[in-house]
Amino acid sequence: MALSKYDIDHGGENKIVAAADFDGPVKTRKITDPLFALILLCTWGGCIYLGYWAIQNGDPYKIINPTDYKGRVCGVDKDENGTLLPIKWHAVDALMNGVCVASCPQKNVFNPTNRSQLVCKDDADIVKIKGCTGGDISNIFTATEEASSSGMNGNVTISSNPAVLVICGACMYEMDTFSTLDYCLPDSFQAVITHINDVAEQVVGGALNNSSGSPLTSNTVANEYIPVLERFARDLVTARDVIFGIGFGGSAFLGFLCLFLLRFPYLVASVVWTASLAVPCLFGTGGYFFYSLAGEYELVDSTSQNDGSGSIHGENKIFAVRIMSFVLMGLAGFIALTLVFMRKRINLAVAITRAAASSVVGVPFSVFYPLLQIVGYAALLFPWATFVLHLASIGEPTSKTTELFGAFDVSYTVFEYSDFVVY
Repeated sequence: MALSKYDIDHGGENKIVAAADFDGPVKTRKITDPLFALILLCTWGGCIYLGYWAIQNGDPYKIINPTDYKGRVCGVDKDENGTLLPIKWHAVDALMNGVCVASCPQKNVFNPTNRSQLVCKDDADIVKIKGCTGGDISNIFTATEEASSSGMNGNVTISSNPAVLVICGACMYEMDTFSTLDYCLPDSFQAVITHINDVAEQVVGGALNNSSGSPLTSNTVANEYIPVLERFARDLVTARDVIFGIGFGGSAFLGFLCLFLLRFPYLVASVVWTASLAVPCLFGTGGYFFYSLAGEYELVDSTSQNDGSGSIHGENKIFAVRIMSFVLMGLAGFIALTLVFMRKRINLAVAITRAAASSVVGVPFSVFYPLLQIVGYAALLFPWATFVLHLASIGEPTSKTTELFGAFDVSYTVFEYSDFVVY
């Protein structure tokens, strides 16, 4: 490739000739920070060991595949009658326990008239839940010891009030959902939680003399009833399109765009100097704004004092605003002087970029370098994601019970991890 006039003017024809005894910097190369290198190697070794141990002991399908409130895998396990469970998952209570459903609902049913319009647990389980039997709202908190011992026998009946069934943890409203990895996720989970709180205030608040317990929030559900490792693993799977789309695709696009723009040397110089000069200009503009604001505050206070209404902003506030203006103006001046003193270095950086642009023009295939970056990202991300998914699945499914709205005992299943795994 022939040298341009710019390269020739800047000594491009002057070749560097190595001395006869020069054999490169190989002999002088060594680790400059052996302690840090040792720590880094130990860290890598520990991560690789932990990942290998997690792969040997974990099963990520326990987290990825949807399971119902009994721990049965949707589309894989069978119910008590030997029927294969549907493949989809839908929330069945406010704590994000779920049931297996055939398809994802496409609309919200927040005002059902009967239980058939709700998504509910099995009848044999509902009658064992405190507050879900009977029809009188004033007696919904009566302990159902009889139901627990006799199931559906005798006079024990499931409440016919849809609102009671929702807030006692037996059922959930049908929601406008979208399907992600066979999970029917609500378009607006907060809207569902808000409606449940409103219903609880009406039903439970009256029955408990306006003592309905702490309000339920989407953050409470996410943070208290789903462990952090399980949340992270599920989020990683759910956001895979964003990670691979924006993370890989976005970085590759920006890499191609940057290398393409390098083909226009004068554009690079314009961008560098415009960005450099914009910084002191912005600080100076901010300083002028605060200085003018301090003057306006003084004028307002002077007018208010003359009217006898007293000071509005006060001297301390005006003084602080004026000091801020001086600080910003001082920074603007300092940065401007720094640019003046470093102008040669900035021009040198621009010249180096121009040389890089010449190489991009001479070797057009270099624009495909971002593809190598994508391969590197994938080589790093794939084993990391694999380790995380397996590690999050090592926990033991454990059933816990919490009290909703100060009245209802609702069970939920979480993965509990040993201190070693959490650490």
